[in-house]
Amino acid sequence: MTREALYETTDRGQTWHTSPADIGKMTVYIRRPGPPGVVQPRTDMLYKIVEHNQVWRSTDRGRTWESVTPQNVQTRIRKFHVHPADPRAVVAYMLGDELLTTRDGGETWRATSLPWEYWDPDSVGLNPKDPDTFYLGGCGRTETMLRTRDGGKTFEKLGNGLPRTAVTCITVSPADGTVYAGTDGFGVYRLEIKEASPEKEPVADE
Repeated sequence: MTREALYETTDRGQTWHTSPADIGKMTVYIRRPGPPGVVQPRTDMLYKIVEHNQVWRSTDRGRTWESVTPQNVQTRIRKFHVHPADPRAVVAYMLGDELLTTRDGGETWRATSLPWEYWDPDSVGLNPKDPDTFYLGGCGRTETMLRTRDGGKTFEKLGNGLPRTAVTCITVSPADGTVYAGTDGFGVYRLEIKEASPEKEPVADE
């Protein structure tokens, strides 16, 4: 994308052509790729941010747009994350301590106020297999990572073992759910998510 045009490819980048999409000048076009190993489904749903606090959605690859801006948004949208497997699931950070989430492509939004010490606009980790599960990186003053498994309704602390520094990047492995956290000056940390093992059936006596 450039400031005045959107380019698209249908042959994995071998050739490009100008898209007929009307993106508008001085707007931000949003398309977040999935993590390695995730096949993103073919979709025509795209998003863009206008004037820093308006969310617009297209369901025809950018040819037409409609506003899906959350109500009473006064502050700036700092980061906008689209789930790699479900484009209807979005996590957005507001300037301040508010988190916005939607599961229906912006038709309805949920606002959650977080303690300011958890806020970091660059660290959101989406679980590629579960849109309701994602991770937030903290700034290091208290806990450095939070996890929600109910789409942002509630959060739990996962800072045990992480240094008191900012978590600037979070990636969730699509293979086994392992969480990788990149920190500010202290390297990368790994959190293995243990899944409950299925109960074994009793062995019959011979």
